[in-house]
Amino acid sequence: MSSGSLIHHQHQNRLELNGLALRRREQVEVCILRHWIPGQLDKDATGWYLITSDKVEIRLRSGLVGRFPEVSSFSRQLSKGYSNRPEGAERKLILLVEDDKSHGSMMYQLFRQETPHRVYATSDGQTAWEFLQHVKPNLLVLDYLLPEMNGLMLYDRICAEESLHDIPVLMVSAALPSDEVKKRGIVGFQKPFEIDNFLHAVEGPIA
Repeated sequence: MSSGSLIHHQHQNRLELNGLALRRREQVEVCILRHWIPGQLDKDATGWYLITSDKVEIRLRSGLVGRFPEVSSFSRQLSKGYSNRPEGAERKLILLVEDDKSHGSMMYQLFRQETPHRVYATSDGQTAWEFLQHVKPNLLVLDYLLPEMNGLMLYDRICAEESLHDIPVLMVSAALPSDEVKKRGIVGFQKPFEIDNFLHAVEGPIA
């Protein structure tokens, strides 16, 4: 079936996709940051959620693009979600916000190859903020020099949001504003940095 926009009727707490009313435990996929994320639907008094294979809860709102997966496709994506996980390691979700393509690619591959965690990446603060309206990551890795909204502005905005203020944050930049970072209690890394020290800092707040 083709993709379409989710519609949430708040008064009835009803969720629709392509004119069909959705049910709890139904399997769907939603598109966030150009990734199709499979999971199972659930709801409570506040709204609907997609529960992923990693037990991440994605808040569903009107306007998100969703689709019904083929059974074989859904099973394949679920199994893929666990394929690279070291035995005994718990998989967490990391949001990487980095506008430098080469450095962003390096850190993305570093997370994928050296940790068991799932990582999503974007290059600007506004897109990261929109992502955070649906998904609460276990860790946020921020560049400071971001377009439109720098890393500190995004951090302050997150701290002002009751549902997001407790997300651990690492800030990485070649022009790290050390005084402002320390004032906020953020763990900061000046580029270039030692990879082992960085990976240790990543695991600390999400262990």
